[in-house]
Amino acid sequence: MTAMSDAAGDIAWEADGAVQRARFVSARGGPAPNRAVAAGDETTADAAFRLVSQGTALVWSGDYHNARQMLQALGRRIDRRRRPLPPTIRRPPSTPTGRHRRSAPTCSGCCWCRCATARCRCGGPPT
Repeated sequence: MTAMSDAAGDIAWEADGAVQRARFVSARGGPAPNRAVAAGDETTADAAFRLVSQGTALVWSGDYHNARQMLQALGRRIDRRRRPLPPTIRRPPSTPTGRHRRSAPTCSGCCWCRCATARCRCGGPPT
């Protein structure tokens, strides 16, 4: 389903067992992509996002409204990738990373909990 671009501005892709060719025009004046893949109504947004992330062009051969939905889904995936984590999920720099557990007394190793309390959850004494 893929092919290399032959000349600057031309792309080729395979559709229905035949190689199709077209002139590539970029509004920014950028070069033609190296690969092009036929995409249609059966193409999932995740598969399209993987291809687009690798620099592959998608040649749409389907209904206009589904193409619009695909572009919106790709936009959401790109925004999700760029968006930083909300502050409630990110760990503030002052949060201990586990060093406090290693330096604090732990249970005697009789269980998995390795708790740093005065009394182990399993009832064993701290070491």
